[in-house]
Amino acid sequence: MCGFFIVLNLKNHSDNKQIDYDFAKKCSGQIAYRGPDQTNEYISDNGSFFSHHRLSIIDLSNRSSQPHLSKNKQNIICFNGEIYNYKELRSDLLTEDISGDTELISEVFSRKSDPLDLLEKFDGMFAFCSYDLSSKNYYLVRDPVGIKPLYYRFFQDQLIASSEAYPIAMWCHEKIDPISEEEIRIFRRPTPGFSFFEGVKELLPGNFLTGTYNSKPKRWKNSFFKNSYNNFSYQKIKKIIKNSIELNTVSDVPISGFQSGGIDSTIVTKYAKPSHLYSVGFKHDNEFFTAKKVADLSQIKITCLEIIANSYNELALEYINKKKEPISVPNEVLIYALCKKLGDKRKVFLTGEGADEIFFGYDKIFRWAYKYGEISSEKIFINIFLEKYAYSNSKNIPQRFLEYISNILKDNNLALDFIEDFFLNFHLPGLLMRVDKSSMAAGKEARVPFCSKLLIDFMYRQPYKRRISKNYSKIPLRKILKDSEYSFVNQIPKIGFRTLLPNMNKKDMYIYINDLYYKNKNL
Repeated sequence: MCGFFIVLNLKNHSDNKQIDYDFAKKCSGQIAYRGPDQTNEYISDNGSFFSHHRLSIIDLSNRSSQPHLSKNKQNIICFNGEIYNYKELRSDLLTEDISGDTELISEVFSRKSDPLDLLEKFDGMFAFCSYDLSSKNYYLVRDPVGIKPLYYRFFQDQLIASSEAYPIAMWCHEKIDPISEEEIRIFRRPTPGFSFFEGVKELLPGNFLTGTYNSKPKRWKNSFFKNSYNNFSYQKIKKIIKNSIELNTVSDVPISGFQSGGIDSTIVTKYAKPSHLYSVGFKHDNEFFTAKKVADLSQIKITCLEIIANSYNELALEYINKKKEPISVPNEVLIYALCKKLGDKRKVFLTGEGADEIFFGYDKIFRWAYKYGEISSEKIFINIFLEKYAYSNSKNIPQRFLEYISNILKDNNLALDFIEDFFLNFHLPGLLMRVDKSSMAAGKEARVPFCSKLLIDFMYRQPYKRRISKNYSKIPLRKILKDSEYSFVNQIPKIGFRTLLPNMNKKDMYIYINDLYYKNKNL
């Protein structure tokens, strides 16, 4: 939906140093592509700086412009994301005079004595900063799945927050973190809580930050994934998925869909009925035939974008220039290219991310974990796991990553439970981070209806055989398509966004795309 950059002065007004507002605007301008519809700034009475780049999706009027002041002029908010059920939540404030989800959050944090209590009712994706102009208290908040990114840094009596890490690093004159460089090569992302830049921290999913200088993040109520599989039925799963997809179509602009030809995107198309479908692939490697068949059955027009090797390189360099970080997965470039293809009138698209993590779609590693059983030696297990998961042969595994997975292992003595937690808390947020950056770099919003807290909670710790059989993974999703006109999709081998340039294998491609940043980072 948007992007923001904020510099909060956390000391009393008389102690504040004057902010260089021209430089603050320059830092904010580095992510202006996230909100091409409108850019606004606000400076509070204590000199704090708020800037926001808006992509108008829900409530296209100026009532939802940001930075947004509450009706009582007490609270200011910068918000990135969507609250799909905002109309239902208006009753919690005993008022119907709220035109969009931005106003909803603004009024919640200006009226409620404990506004965090309402967060568990939010159905959507969100990352925001709320600031009380009287008390000078702040809240940084991120959704429980980590769909929308949020970064921060305490620096010289200030709290700097942004939708991306680079503007904060620019403000604080920070360098690239060499540990993160190594982690991206091996795992495609830094250890959760860190960013590509030294000192710039990621606010973890389901966390909030409030209080004073150097406050520590905490989990907000009911943001943890929890086992809730009482009264299990595939019919109930189907209902949750259908409702989530339909809720993700709440918008005041047309909704498009990415159609890869696979199970996940086909289910999204089946229930969402988007106004237009898009697919992308190389000339020599694509799934256009199946994608077109799904589109024809749905009676929806589809655009298939064919990428050639030379244009891929040009697009990758263009994307790097915006991202300011290495490309960790080659298909980021394809998503960016497809988002550019949407044009100015189509701002929102639905995609199938999250289904593989929830329904054990990465069947090789989930099958391995199931057979592995109980973990008797943490050291042996970690070594085997790293051989299976790492994208590099490097033996130089950063200590902070080892500590991160060791903390997950403390709560799990079964390999399958560890893998489920790792993929939901490490792999999925990293994937969503890449989807966010590659889509927002083109000024588009990606919606991921499978990444519903309700759906994750329902499937969390479900027995293995409810998700994987001898021959297939993602059994609940296959059941949805089995008795429909899209049943043929279940039988088609999945290519996915494989994204291999001619004469390159998967490993060569990862090395090539990562190195491209370092060869061209001064663009």
